[in-house]
Amino acid sequence: MSKVFHHKNLEINIGYKFRDRNLLLDAIKKNNKNDQSKNSFERLEFLGDRVLSLIVSDFLLERFPSANEGELSRRLVGLIRRETLATIAKNIVLVSISEKKNVNALADGLEALIGAIFCDGGIKHAKQFIVKFWSKIIDEQYSPPVDAKSKLQEILQAKGKPLPVYHNLGHKGPDHMPTFSVKLEISEEKIVFGKGETKRIAEQEAAKIML
Repeated sequence: MSKVFHHKNLEINIGYKFRDRNLLLDAIKKNNKNDQSKNSFERLEFLGDRVLSLIVSDFLLERFPSANEGELSRRLVGLIRRETLATIAKNIVLVSISEKKNVNALADGLEALIGAIFCDGGIKHAKQFIVKFWSKIIDEQYSPPVDAKSKLQEILQAKGKPLPVYHNLGHKGPDHMPTFSVKLEISEEKIVFGKGETKRIAEQEAAKIML
């Protein structure tokens, strides 16, 4: 498949046509060996992360006008976590990075794409893109998500027990598909281990085991 054909397909998938095609190219060039291209990608990724948090936060305030700060925060965390971004990146066929099948690579690529849309079309088009691909996920959140780590902490606090401590044991495997390991302990008495594609997933897995 030619690059031009892929880029046009990607624009169709995301529902946005770039005025400056170079911004789109920068957003899908993380693995380029050119230092300038890599720096452009990382700057777009940095910007996209902030734009995403801002727009999703604003969208949540509109959608849930009676929700308190804690509920909104839990919803926000679930909507901008790496796994959510990776799923959306796969859905829009962000081919250049989805071939890696790595949560972090997919999430980074989507953040860079959001940054590129913001630079090219401003906040209006960035919001249209985000609302388009996040609305269904928000609609499916009938109640704020409570992850295993939060649930474990709530249970321990209710029982007056020490809070869990997570130790990062590092990761193994290639950079594009690492496996992280963590140790979870409670008062040095109960110890479990968790593994996952990201440190967060590994911590969640450990918390699930502890529960």
